[in-house]
Amino acid sequence: MSQSFGPWATNIDSTERLARIRAMRALAGVFCHRHPKFEDALRTAETDPAALEQALQLLNELPAGVCSRHTVRWQKSSAQQA
Repeated sequence: MSQSFGPWATNIDSTERLARIRAMRALAGVFCHRHPKFEDALRTAETDPAALEQALQLLNELPAGVCSRHTVRWQKSSAQQA
């Protein structure tokens, strides 16, 4: 996994990864509701870890300003927990 925040962090176990996927999916439902493919990819990643790469790609493809503020907050929060 190429990113080091949220469910893409490399230093977390599978239980924590699942919790972070679900948390990000909840945030996506609130803040990125006009881009359901991202939320769908996160839902798939709950049972198929390989789908996280697709979710990351979809996150990176979101228009600027859609989730960027919230992603930055997530990155800071994840970094403080590590």
